[in-house]
Amino acid sequence: MPESCAEVLGLLQLLEAASRLGPRAAACLELSPGAGPGARAALAAVPREEWVSSKLGSKLAQQLKDVLSICGGGLPAWCRQLVVGARFLFPFEVRRRYFYSTAFGLARALQHMQLQQNAEGLGGGLERDSRELRIGRLQRQKVRVSRRRILDSAVKVMELYARNKAVLELEYFGEVGTGLGPTLEFFTLLSHELRRKALGMWRHEDAGGGGGGGGAQQQRGGRGGGGAAERQEKQGKQQQQQVVVAAGAEEAPGAAAAAERAGGGGGGGAGAFNAHASAAQLAEEAATHDSADGGAGEFVYAPWGLFPAPLPEAARGGAAGQRVVELFRLLGRTVAKALQDSRLLDLPLSHLFFRAVMGRPLDLYDVAAIDPALGQSLERLAGALAAWRAAGAAGPLLVDGCPVEDLCLAFTLPGYPDHPLRPGGADVTVDAASLPEYLAAVVDATLGAGVAPQLGAFRAGFQEVVPLAALEAFYEDEIEALARPDASTPARALTLCAPPSAAPVASRTQVLLCGTGERWTVAQLADAIKFDHGYTASSAPVVALLEVLAELEPPDQRRFLRFVTGCPRLPPGGIAALQPRLTVVRKHPAAAAGVPATAAAAEGGGGGATPGGEAGLIAMLADGDLPSVMTCANYIKLPPYSSKAVLRSRLMRALTDGLGSFDLS
Repeated sequence: MPESCAEVLGLLQLLEAASRLGPRAAACLELSPGAGPGARAALAAVPREEWVSSKLGSKLAQQLKDVLSICGGGLPAWCRQLVVGARFLFPFEVRRRYFYSTAFGLARALQHMQLQQNAEGLGGGLERDSRELRIGRLQRQKVRVSRRRILDSAVKVMELYARNKAVLELEYFGEVGTGLGPTLEFFTLLSHELRRKALGMWRHEDAGGGGGGGGAQQQRGGRGGGGAAERQEKQGKQQQQQVVVAAGAEEAPGAAAAAERAGGGGGGGAGAFNAHASAAQLAEEAATHDSADGGAGEFVYAPWGLFPAPLPEAARGGAAGQRVVELFRLLGRTVAKALQDSRLLDLPLSHLFFRAVMGRPLDLYDVAAIDPALGQSLERLAGALAAWRAAGAAGPLLVDGCPVEDLCLAFTLPGYPDHPLRPGGADVTVDAASLPEYLAAVVDATLGAGVAPQLGAFRAGFQEVVPLAALEAFYEDEIEALARPDASTPARALTLCAPPSAAPVASRTQVLLCGTGERWTVAQLADAIKFDHGYTASSAPVVALLEVLAELEPPDQRRFLRFVTGCPRLPPGGIAALQPRLTVVRKHPAAAAGVPATAAAAEGGGGGATPGGEAGLIAMLADGDLPSVMTCANYIKLPPYSSKAVLRSRLMRALTDGLGSFDLS
């Protein structure tokens, strides 16, 4: 790189870092004695999209379409230098293309290029190049697992096959479904199993939740696992004690920053769309499949994202501690395999987790990102310590007017009384002299040594499949993020990783691992969905379906997506990016076998049914049927229902009772 370019690039990197770290610097500054409250406004971050260079993004996108460069490993050196060293210059989608073109080998890169150009309508040229290079289909490794023992099965599967270059496909014992649908559901079920509170993997809080149910009918909806097959579907609490130093005191700067990131209440406005499952919803979804645990169990509630629970040093050598570490190794393998095979996980890992995994520094001001109450308390203590030192360390160290000794803080980790911060820590009271040691020990146990074994196991498992350095092209909140849109956030840019009952971290990022979410509109659905075999976009059942889908709340949208695709999430780009394209076809009523085909065609192609006619008879007969799907093809078979109300009722019945197995053939 020419020296002049290197100097300009270095300046840009410095300015971007100053902008990105501005809120952190403001929080530190406001803790200084005599600092005013205006520091945060003065150091407001420049929006990420303002740093993007459209010319460089277009140049890299064009470079990644060069098949010979990809095949020969001849990408120019500037590609990696800029994508890794100055990722802020490129939009997410271009960096995502670079990731899939370089991280998993030639065969995966060509497959991704083929899919990308097919999506853009440019597949012909690459198909010719692929034939000339004699690149065939990727090898596939089929594995059959027990639905009742998903976690144990996953341990074996990932241990044996995660390192393989073949695409992993899962089937279930006693079920006929095979292919994409059962595979996506496996990753979904494994994501849910890893969130069980009994595993002891994650920090968690108390939570409330709701549930839902469905009415009783004599027929169940069906889903197809693969080919022409149709598949039938069946359908935490440890109180954390936080250090609260003073009630009613003014909020600490870092905690205020966390609140700003979180945004206002969890109810959401017109633009808000949080489509990740709460702990209560996970328990409800878990009830749709048999489990060796003997029921739904309790799931971790982590409104700020999943982050490892601290592991005391004394517990690391025991069986329980080793089990936790091995589960994080499984998680690393699973995340890497999901990225390799382009599968989505339903696992809201905190962006701080990925920052820690990638070795990026963490400190006291990061605690609020995973535990706002604890972070606020630590920042108050740090601010009081700074003020005491600035005053010459004379007199008592006051925290909101109270001597620190009167707070009765012991050298144990807040929320974890069995985790001492020093030998005999439960019997040692924190005073002014030992407060710095206490703050450092709490941060180390929360973000450092207390979670180091888990993070190390995750790294080791991940790197069995792909080098961790491949993720350097992304910000940590692009790999996995909690997101709540604000008024300026386009609906297509929302993520699916936000608990509906919490105020999650605000972000405008696309998400590599968990895809995106969106609030659907009728026009958007009509553009994204294909209608065939008896239906057109103007057919009355199709119009009713689009209206019902546009009205779905996040929990029901999750059920619909899982019913149709096997995964409750959408890929980056939303419903329009589904591959294969979502298709709706007409399902002839089972009770209308004797009705002439001309009546069926008349009913399916136009407006509503004519009462008293053959088409009206078909509609009435169809009201007793449920929709069915073929998950491998994202294929919905929709009966010609007589009204929107009936369609909604039958669809919700299928979504409620249609989860749990691939049984129809």
